[in-house]
Amino acid sequence: TDGCLCMSIYINHIESNSSGIPLALLHGWGLNHRVWSEVSGEFVTQRNVLGIDLPGHGQSKMLDDGYSLANVSKSIHDAINVSIRNLNEQKIMLLGWSLGGLTAMNIAIENPEFVAGLILLSSSPQFARTEDWPHGMAPELLAGFASDLQNDYQETVQRFLALQSMGSLRAKEEIRFLRDALLGEKSEGESDTTQTPDPNALEGGLALLQHVNLRPALKKISCPTLIINGERDRLVNPQIGTQMCELIPQARHVVIESAGHAAFISHQDRFVELVEEFINEA
Repeated sequence: TDGCLCMSIYINHIESNSSGIPLALLHGWGLNHRVWSEVSGEFVTQRNVLGIDLPGHGQSKMLDDGYSLANVSKSIHDAINVSIRNLNEQKIMLLGWSLGGLTAMNIAIENPEFVAGLILLSSSPQFARTEDWPHGMAPELLAGFASDLQNDYQETVQRFLALQSMGSLRAKEEIRFLRDALLGEKSEGESDTTQTPDPNALEGGLALLQHVNLRPALKKISCPTLIINGERDRLVNPQIGTQMCELIPQARHVVIESAGHAAFISHQDRFVELVEEFINEA
């Protein structure tokens, strides 16, 4: 494992002896690349794996020019691009969970030649519910988190972690795992930089969840796409996956039974199997 700060974005690079297209992993709101610690070991048998910290999360620096989706996506695209060119690769497989999935979608829309395949877990092109998007999250729930952030951002992040595990049959282990990823011990080779996300990044990320609507642009995603939802997810309704499938040209949709928002933790074997199968076909 080799961790490096590439153009202000921290990339945890796990090298592989095999030569498949590299796989980049994008985490959800408030967390960091360490949420992938269990599954990345499974993926690395076939390919190089890049665990990315979103701007202002983990060990990535905060953006100077505003936390828009365009800026977040560009900073991640540019950092991955440098990283894979060092491996003599031109393309990447992108796997994004929740907010990371929104970012991954935008990278695929803006850079079609760069993304060989897209995997979206518990994600949505528009997180907030509107009249014409009835399965989104209640806007007042997102607004509540936004105002709570101002008062006690650590407590708000903990509440959000708990909400992610609601509905899952393994909620307790999931919460423990997510908390460890956020606050746990650093692995070998990681700097002592704090893992706690920058409050401005939390605020910026939450604003993306509240306001972004990528639905009109989804038809521009030209690569094969796998959409995975947890049957019991309380944050991202699995119906959203069905609707995304109608909007993305080469998409297919799988629902993991009895999983919540973090199926890669609760149903790791099934999740890894689905991803590997998809990548090998893409």
